Amino acid sequence: MGWLEGVVVVYLRSMHPRLAGWKTIEISREAATLVMLITFALSAGGNRRERWGIFLWLFGIWDIVYYVCLWTCTGWPASLATMDTLFYIPCVWSAPVWVPVLFSLIMMLAGYCLAANRGADCLAESAWWALIGWLAGLLIGLANARLMELPHCVSAMGMSVCLGLIAFGAGLGYAISAKSAEGVPLRNLCVVIVCGIAGGLLGHLARSMFYASPHSFWWPAGAGLALGGVALILRKRKRNVSVP
Repeated sequence: MGWLEGVVVVYLRSMHPRLAGWKTIEISREAATLVMLITFALSAGGNRRERWGIFLWLFGIWDIVYYVCLWTCTGWPASLATMDTLFYIPCVWSAPVWVPVLFSLIMMLAGYCLAANRGADCLAESAWWALIGWLAGLLIGLANARLMELPHCVSAMGMSVCLGLIAFGAGLGYAISAKSAEGVPLRNLCVVIVCGIAGGLLGHLARSMFYASPHSFWWPAGAGLALGGVALILRKRKRNVSVP
């Protein structure tokens, strides 16, 4: 399927100057791809956890094979640093090729963990954090669109994926540390730090797909770290209060 996608894009790019409605055709191709991935995941998975895992696993493989096909057939991209337009749904996503490849590898890892039920409970809890972060980012992005002089869709998407990934990293650190022994607070702190910074880095990369920001990586990384630390403190206080 990934190879087929690459071949279709080769044809579309060769016909691009002659097609007045090329963007509509491209959007329909992307939508059809998502329908195929979702349909296969729904058919192959035995429950919701497995279906999500299979979808993420397939999405990562498809995206990487897609770039392999384009490079084999046309010599493009010349390197992983080559800029590419990733999606047009619901607005334009663009980034160097290594960014979607990195996200594809992460999605494959998460998909495997879900499908094989390895750490799935931590990922599930983190997904709720990500959903809350995504919704908060969506509202903040819509509210700040005029201030940032960006279209509402671009501002909302950039902020929602950024805060969603920051919250996911903080939630993952919280979930992992919550399962570990209370006698190793240093390890719990390290887990929160690593997951918070990783979530911030991914949030920064995701935001850059939509618009250039004057803020550096350290703002989202610090936000993820702070959010995870606050959650860790609240968890410890809750446990202390519950002890008779």
